[in-house]
Amino acid sequence: MPISASSRSRTFTVLQFFALSIASPAPASPQFSIHPDTIRTRNLAAPTTFRVITDTLAPGATLQIDLPWTLIGFDPASPPPPLGPDQLDIFARGAPLLAPPRIDSHAAERAIRIRIVHPGPALSHGDTLDIVPRFVLTPSLPGTQTVDFVLTPVPGAPSRVLSAPIHVLPSITLAALTSIEPGAPLPIRARADAAVSGVHRVIVELDSRRVRLEGPDPLLGGHITAPERPGFYRIRASDPDRLAPPVTAVVHVTSDPAAHRIWWADLHGHSELSDGFGTPEQFYRYARHHSLLDAASLTDHDHLLDDAEWTRVCALADSMERLPNFSAIPAYEWSSRFGDRNVYLPAHHAPIPRRGDPWSDHVRELQAWARETGAILIPHHP
Repeated sequence: MPISASSRSRTFTVLQFFALSIASPAPASPQFSIHPDTIRTRNLAAPTTFRVITDTLAPGATLQIDLPWTLIGFDPASPPPPLGPDQLDIFARGAPLLAPPRIDSHAAERAIRIRIVHPGPALSHGDTLDIVPRFVLTPSLPGTQTVDFVLTPVPGAPSRVLSAPIHVLPSITLAALTSIEPGAPLPIRARADAAVSGVHRVIVELDSRRVRLEGPDPLLGGHITAPERPGFYRIRASDPDRLAPPVTAVVHVTSDPAAHRIWWADLHGHSELSDGFGTPEQFYRYARHHSLLDAASLTDHDHLLDDAEWTRVCALADSMERLPNFSAIPAYEWSSRFGDRNVYLPAHHAPIPRRGDPWSDHVRELQAWARETGAILIPHHP
C-alpha cells in the first residue's frame, strides 16, 4: 500500500529525532577520582589530587569532601582543626582559579568536612576541577577507605553523591643510632603498621645477627649487638608476614661513636597557630611516634603568634624535651623585608623579636639579640 504524505512526514520526523539522539548523547554523569589512589602509611609522596570531571558546574556550585580523620593522621580522641583557605589549591581545566573560592570546614563524624563554593568559571563537557591539599595525607592505619564527595553543580539543583576508594598499604619505619662502639648493644626503634591477629612484628638484621621484635602496639623497641669489627653496616628491618616492604638504615661501628653521631630532625614546621595544619601537640607527636625522629622544632611565623601562644609552644617543647630519645627546640620563623630566618633558642625567652617591632625590624638588630640570648639564626627564604 502506498505511504501517504502525512505518514511519510511523521516517519521522517521520527528518523530525524533518532539521528539527533545518536549525534548528541545525553551528558555523562560527573566522575570523582583520587590520584594516586594507593598510598602507604609512611607516606612521603606528593600531595593527593581530588579530581571532578563534570558535565556542568556553574559559579556558586558547592563541593563537599568528607575526608576521613585516619587519612590525615588523626583519631576520634584528637579531632583535626578546621582547614583554612590557604590549605587547598584548586584548579579549573588545569589552571588556577582567577577568583578565590570560599572554603570552610568542620569536624564531622569520623571525617573532616570541607565545603567549597566555586567562584567560576563555568565548566562543562568533561572539564576538570582539581582540589589539591597542601598537606600530605598521612594515614595512621592500613586498609581501604572511602572519600565521599557531594556535588551541587548549579545553586538550587539536586546534589549528586559520589565516592572513591583510597587504598592504604602498611609500612615499616626504622630508627637506630648512626654510630656505636664495637660489640655494644645497639638500641632499635621500629614502627610496624601491619598486624596479624593483633600482633605487630618486624625482623631486624645487622651483619650476621638477627632479632625479632613484636607486640600489640605498632611502636616496637629492642636491641641488637653491633659487630666487633669497625666499619659501616646496613641494618635491615622487614615484615615476616610480607605485608610491608623492608627498610634499611646505616650504622657506623667505631671506637669514637660520639664524634660520628647523626641526628635525624625536622627543624622547620608550621601548625594552625600560623599557616600550618594541626595543633603543635600533633606536630610533635607525629615527629616522635610516627617518624621516629631524634629532634624537632615547630617554627610558626612570628607575626601570627601572640605572647600566650608563644608561651604555649615553649612549654610544649620543654615537656617533649623530657621524653627519652627525643629533643624539642623552642623556635619560630622571623619574617621581614630582609628575608625569613628560623630562630632557635636554648630556652623559653620573651619578648621575642617580631616583624614590625621598632627595636627588631632590621636583620642587624636580630643578630645582636641572638648573640645576647644564645639563639641560632638560619636563613632559608631570600
